[in-house]
Amino acid sequence: MASSKTKVKPIRIANETADYFEGKALNRIVESVHHLLESGELSFDGEEIKICSEKGVYTENNPVLEDIGMMAELFGIDTGEMTEQFCEMLNDGLLTVSKGKLEIVMPEWAERFEETCHDRCMDVERTMEGVLKRL
Repeated sequence: MASSKTKVKPIRIANETADYFEGKALNRIVESVHHLLESGELSFDGEEIKICSEKGVYTENNPVLEDIGMMAELFGIDTGEMTEQFCEMLNDGLLTVSKGKLEIVMPEWAERFEETCHDRCMDVERTMEGVLKRL
């Protein structure tokens, strides 16, 4: 990807950004971003870079992503943290996808409790409330 013909382009960046890239090959990063923009994996609107997928560009203008962002904000985390935790839950087997829908994986004891309630024609939630009151 590197070219033998180069040009010096001075830019002004924030001190924190300069510190972050200290000792890193910034020219290689810029060349990589250029390649990703040309290949369509990234898009740039003159202000922001956006990650693209087969289904389109991930942006704040996507209503579903906006909702997820608002939910994350309500919980006091950012969307990156929320996504990481979501992935961890999938990896840990706490969430699964069944018949195209996301589902919470119930612990084995909860499944047994639910089955016992159904076998005895008892309402699961009411039965649990009674158990909790007795404790």
